[in-house]
Order: sequence, then structure tokens, then C-alpha cells
Amino acid sequence: HTENGVNGSVEAAISPRLGIVFQARADHREYDTNPTLSSDGQTYLAGVALHLTDLVEGRVTVGQFTRDYDSGESVSGLAIASNVDWYVTQLTTVHFNANRNAQEDGATANNPYVESTYGVRADHELLRNVILMAGVQAGTRDYQAIDRNDQFTSIELGADYMLNRRVGLSARYRRDDVTSD
Repeated sequence: HTENGVNGSVEAAISPRLGIVFQARADHREYDTNPTLSSDGQTYLAGVALHLTDLVEGRVTVGQFTRDYDSGESVSGLAIASNVDWYVTQLTTVHFNANRNAQEDGATANNPYVESTYGVRADHELLRNVILMAGVQAGTRDYQAIDRNDQFTSIELGADYMLNRRVGLSARYRRDDVTSD
């Protein structure tokens, strides 16, 4: 499939520690093998940019999404896009995220769904050139065209070894579990 999109974001500082954020995204997804899955989507978000201390920063936004499919289906609802970083120490960072938007599986059937995810990941700089990471992601997929709901979790462990400033090696172990009703 081919996806073309445009994103825009405006942030206005209220104070050195707090700002207002407005985000918009419009896209077109074109599926060659299943034209009914082709769609146009828009997402509008508003929220805050946080710089609470030198240790916590991020964005928390909520809004509305809509996705209109060529088959006549339409999906809309609450959109969320949030990412907050906590710099626990100079060597350790914890990333928190939460997202909600419309997706599709890209299979032969027209199966749009609303996906809600939330997770946490920790990065630790063991040595100047060795970074360890561990994370967990969980969420739900609420299918719109069929009677199906999925719950999923994903666990990831990894390490990055930087050979020099431009070249690095990465190793990852990931386990995904999905339960469908």
C-alpha cells in the first residue's frame, strides 16, 4: 500500500515550563490489492507541552480522529497522542506513551479498528557506547466491521553497541501476545 500524509504542529509557550500544543494530520492510504480499504483520515489534537523540571518533559494531547474508507465505512472517535520522558539519572531515561487512533490490518477483508496503546520503556547507558533498553506495551484493538476485540501485550529487551559516531549494532528480543474474543 501507499500512504501519503502531511503533519503540522504549533507550540506556544505559556511559561518556561508549560506550553499549549496544536497538532493536525491528514493522510491518504491507497491499497492496490484491496481498493475498498483505501481511505482518507484526519486527526486533530490539542494539549500541553510539559517541561515540568529538568527531569520531566513531553507532550500530552487529545482530540478527534476520522477515517473515511472507499467502501463507505467510516471510523471516528477520541484521539490520544502522549509521550513523556523522565530523566531518572544522567544515564537512565524512562519513556511513557499512550496513543489512540484508527488503523487497519491491510488484509483482504475491510477490517478497520480503533487501536489504544500505552506503554513504558527504560533506556540505560551502561557504557558510553553501550545502551540497554527494556519496555512493555499493551493495548486493545476494537474492530469496527466485525465482532472482534483484541487485547495485546509486547515485551522488548535490547542493547545498542555504538562502534563509532556513525555506526552501531542493535540486538532486540521481542515477545508479542494477542488474545481475541
